[in-house]
Amino acid sequence: MPKPKNDESLVKELKRIRNLLILLALKAGAMSEEVDYATDMGAATPMGMSATTAPYGSFERPFNLPFLAESSGAVYVARWTAFHVRHIAHSMAEALRKKGFSFIEILAPCPTLYLRRNKLGDGLDTMRYYKQHSVIKNGASTRDLDLDVQGEIVVGKFVDTERPTLQQAMDQRYRQMLKDRYNGWRQP
Repeated sequence: MPKPKNDESLVKELKRIRNLLILLALKAGAMSEEVDYATDMGAATPMGMSATTAPYGSFERPFNLPFLAESSGAVYVARWTAFHVRHIAHSMAEALRKKGFSFIEILAPCPTLYLRRNKLGDGLDTMRYYKQHSVIKNGASTRDLDLDVQGEIVVGKFVDTERPTLQQAMDQRYRQMLKDRYNGWRQP
């Protein structure tokens, strides 16, 4: 999917896509092509932390990405850290079976720049931090999932629902309105 022109067009496209799984591995403070859009949105670097894109510290509150995904129509939303490898694999399998837009946020800081610049240790120290500060709260409201530098990290599966895809909703409405004149939509 090409990079959209603005955040509004991203949300519109996500609502229209029949089956899509987004795995967003946020490398806090990293500047690379893969996370460029997330960094542009202010999603990657926590407030007050230094990064390549914020050498004097980030002054913007990061987006609450699970809430953004749910409010964009996602049928599956989860968040895990790099420590939760088995949970990530399980969530990926579940999300791939869903019809519609699914979103899994994976927190994984950049060990070479972000950790060193903020004097947070190395990759192993981060895994220990994730183990000690992560709290699994399946079904938690996505409104309450803001990330804080020193607070607990709420992880888990937050949204797992079924809803008609755009195509199914259109078919149902057209059948209702046009009755026998509607032959159904055929994918090219």
